[in-house]
Amino acid sequence: MPPVTYSEQCDRLAAATKEIDAILAASDAEARQMTPEEIAQTDTLSAECEGLKTSITTYEKTEELRKAQAARRDLLARPRPTSTTPPTPGGATKLPATPRNHYGSLTAFKGPTADADAYLSGQFVLASLGHEPAKAWCREHLANVQSEGIAVYGGYVTLPSEFERAIIDLRDQYSVFRREANVRPMVSDSLTIPRKVGGLSCAFIGENAEITQSDAEWTQVKLVAQKAAVMARFSSELNEDAIISMADTLANDGAYAIAQKEDQCGFIGDGTSTYGGMYGVVNKLGDAANATYAGSLYTAITGNTAFSTLDLADFESMVGKLPVYAEAGAKWFISKAGFAASMLRLVDAAGGQTGDMIAGRAPSSFLGYPVVFVSVMNTTLTAQTSTNGLVLFGNMKQVAYLGDRRTLTIKTSDQRYIEYDQIAIQMTQRFDCVNVVGDQLAPTTAAGPMLMLVTPGS
Repeated sequence: MPPVTYSEQCDRLAAATKEIDAILAASDAEARQMTPEEIAQTDTLSAECEGLKTSITTYEKTEELRKAQAARRDLLARPRPTSTTPPTPGGATKLPATPRNHYGSLTAFKGPTADADAYLSGQFVLASLGHEPAKAWCREHLANVQSEGIAVYGGYVTLPSEFERAIIDLRDQYSVFRREANVRPMVSDSLTIPRKVGGLSCAFIGENAEITQSDAEWTQVKLVAQKAAVMARFSSELNEDAIISMADTLANDGAYAIAQKEDQCGFIGDGTSTYGGMYGVVNKLGDAANATYAGSLYTAITGNTAFSTLDLADFESMVGKLPVYAEAGAKWFISKAGFAASMLRLVDAAGGQTGDMIAGRAPSSFLGYPVVFVSVMNTTLTAQTSTNGLVLFGNMKQVAYLGDRRTLTIKTSDQRYIEYDQIAIQMTQRFDCVNVVGDQLAPTTAAGPMLMLVTPGS
């Protein structure tokens, strides 16, 4: 009998997935292609998995709709506050034209409604803590159901669109890995993406000769969302002026912290819990234990063990080593300190500096390719022998995947730091970073779409 209940469907999906993994593991262990029988079996299992996934997703969406409907019914049953100011279509009433006072200029909130958006967001955070005046303000000024229903103490609440938009815009601005990788929305905790690693082949044949069959080769990239959190502390004594600055600071600092974690996981993650089990491109390429991706490594000239000693020939060799198929979209990835001590030094030494270059900004390209600054990459300026990841060069779109499970959520508490008379505000995001590096057919000898510079042993 096919699985009927939600639990039974989840169990069957897990079992079918495990069966597919076992078949793939058997063929990998024996270093062979799957047999026709195994292919037929995995096709059947995959079709079953897709059907189960659709059914499970439908069930979850139905349950979410039921909860949303219950919240709407609760809202309609409440007494309606008296207000002479009608709500705008966007959900929040238009605040007074005269900007409210706050400390310093805003950085997270932009545009003509920046003050109003920051004030709205600050009131929402306070309301989620159970702050009665803020809850009353939200009930009067916010038309959307989620904000009207704020009665959460120390629990998860969905951010208002103004607050969420400010954080997401800043996160996208700060996160290098997110900008350069393939970002894939995830509707569940895991997502499998097919990735082509080999194509069909063409050969000459004689008259009446049989044509040799060739098959396109595919692999799979699996993304499994991990939850990352940011904790902030603020004084519980917030007045109307302070909450604008508080919301701006929270959005800016929270977005930067999340972006830094994404960059750490995507570039230098080592598979430990610090990085949510993720391997960054530097540690993935620098698999020294078995030299799996040796074909994508370039060892600098003997003696070049620091950014300040790298030669033009080192960078030119990396350009020459990059496969032609990765040429379009290729970029340099390096820390700003490393760039100044190596690439910028070589540009200066070449002469021909113009007044504009000296008085203005440093060049943003090198040897004809854009330079991307990555703050989490190597910044050590002294000699470092046998070290990975001073410089990356290649097409990140052909290597990196970032799975985005859901938007940001916030959790608040006025008990966590009660002894300091402070409130705790936590933001969480679920994501995964996966890097598929190296040439997929001959990784130990052929260069892949992303190359890494390694310093010599001396």
